[in-house]
Amino acid sequence: MSQPRNNNAVRQHQRYQCNIAAAVRFDEADARRVRLSPEASTSATTVACQLIDASRGGVGFSSKVYLPPSIRLVVSLKVSGIVQEVRVKVQRVRMLDRTPSYYIGTSFIGTSEEHGRVVEALLAECAQMEGKASA
Repeated sequence: MSQPRNNNAVRQHQRYQCNIAAAVRFDEADARRVRLSPEASTSATTVACQLIDASRGGVGFSSKVYLPPSIRLVVSLKVSGIVQEVRVKVQRVRMLDRTPSYYIGTSFIGTSEEHGRVVEALLAECAQMEGKASA
């Protein structure tokens, strides 16, 4: 009989802490599945958020809007001074506090070379931020 797996024990990729303003919008395929209330966002399809961690596998961000698991998103953020986009799928959602605020954990779904370059540039920027924070 196999032992139960502890999901918190091992991460597949090194995770970097960061603090980067970003915006998410629903992927075209999922845009019809979610409807934002006027109070949730200034746009019917875009939500402001704050990137708080990143790895080769995905990003985590805080949001004042609940985004359901399995929804596909396009995350827009500034990397090396240039606005870039990455595609992700929501894997987990955890309420951070009652304001409300949520931690949204995602995995990358892009596979193009450009996607890979954006992720590597993002990780380099996060690693640099993490290094400055610990100094």
